[in-house]
Amino acid sequence: MGMVSHDITSLKIYLQILLQGAVKTENLFQQNTLEKSLKQIDNMTIMVNSFLNVSRLDSGQMHLEKTSFDF
Repeated sequence: MGMVSHDITSLKIYLQILLQGAVKTENLFQQNTLEKSLKQIDNMTIMVNSFLNVSRLDSGQMHLEKTSFDF
């Protein structure tokens, strides 16, 4: 999962560079497509980080602190 997270970050950087070029050339289609791609990359990052947190919990590297609260 750590390697996947790193690869997603690298992909995001490349997409951001492409988006900068699309903005400079005022290519609206490319801008829209790249913005949507970056949004999906953000969603994937959240998902991978969630998996990493579950793995940390399972391995004992992360601990939960339970507290009571009133709705």
